Amino acid sequence: MLFLLMLACASQTPDTGPCAQPTVTWDSFGQSFLITHCQGCHASTSPQRYGAPEGISFDTQEQSAELQSSIERTVLDQESMPPAGGLNDDERELLAQWLACGI
Repeated sequence: MLFLLMLACASQTPDTGPCAQPTVTWDSFGQSFLITHCQGCHASTSPQRYGAPEGISFDTQEQSAELQSSIERTVLDQESMPPAGGLNDDERELLAQWLACGI
């Protein structure tokens, strides 16, 4: 049995892992999630940022990718963002998948 498990693990490559074909992408999830839950304060064009730091904006996929670890830490680990809450379990799971595979 151990041999079969080792054989199965050895046959996996980066192309066959859980992120081989991400279905949670910027276009399918990330952009709309950030618009809905983050850009009220974290868009460069927000008229009122409610204390959000000027350098933290999620206008583009590139900006979001640069802040990936911060998003994961504050939204998923610390659960301090968004400050009003409102994320359901499905959104949290999709966010985790997007951060891991689609950003």
